[in-house]
Amino acid sequence: MMAVQAAFWPRALGIWVSYLASVSEAIEIGEAARQVVPACFVVAGGHRLSFVADGVLGQAAGAGRQGPPSGLRPGPAG
Repeated sequence: MMAVQAAFWPRALGIWVSYLASVSEAIEIGEAARQVVPACFVVAGGHRLSFVADGVLGQAAGAGRQGPPSGLRPGPAG
């Protein structure tokens, strides 16, 4: 995947998370993508990710990663 990404040089990468167990894999893929293409905007989403969005955002902030723009923050749980 990284060779394809390096050849393609995308501006953005979307990662769909369909299982809670895939959250850590999605984070690893996003980090690897940013190593290959540092300016690539990486976004993750999906039904399951919405259940743990606050935790993922907190983990990202704790690791010094940039969070989403203010208009893309998760809404209240309900």
